[in-house]
Amino acid sequence: MALIDQYGQIVGSDSNSKVRISIQTSDLDEKANKYPGILQGSSDFQASSGVAIINDVIITGTPGSTYHVSFSSNGIDLQKQSNKKAMQLLNKTNLDFSLDIHLRECKEGEQFTSAGKCIECQDNTYSLIKMIEPSSCENCPAEKALCLGGANIGPLPGYWRKSNTKGFFVRTVAKDIQETMITNVINVQNFGKIPSDYQLSFSE
Repeated sequence: MALIDQYGQIVGSDSNSKVRISIQTSDLDEKANKYPGILQGSSDFQASSGVAIINDVIITGTPGSTYHVSFSSNGIDLQKQSNKKAMQLLNKTNLDFSLDIHLRECKEGEQFTSAGKCIECQDNTYSLIKMIEPSSCENCPAEKALCLGGANIGPLPGYWRKSNTKGFFVRTVAKDIQETMITNVINVQNFGKIPSDYQLSFSE
């Protein structure tokens, strides 16, 4: 992030100023207020030759909500006539740079934690739904399925899965049914074709 003058030029002589980041914590809507925005990491960054490198900043809050983030600097003299005119023109009381950050919702294969975070389900657990409130990942039915974390779940040999959106498995006695789980790809199974003359029997 660069500090620029009224002519749009980087103030290369400035290595004393700092850029500060802050996140909106008031006047939030009901959804965003469930888990108010938190700024993790450093909030102050030193400028060098008019440029501040912003890195290692993490913003957390309610999944699916939008938060207002501001960047300010002590290198901007609000008492300068040119800056007063700029604020008057913009109808603002400062010259902070503002940015709206939209946090995505939790995805299939992620747990919506009680702290408001989206965390991938660990090995031997899974989730096939998009959680919109705190909940837990499902335990893997280890006698029937293989669970590699996230939404990666597939049948063990001798079992069949009718739908990729369900964690329900049934046992089959047809020997020529091939059940293969492709790892690292979410919810992908490749089943061999079932000959029409086979009689299948299922059990839970």
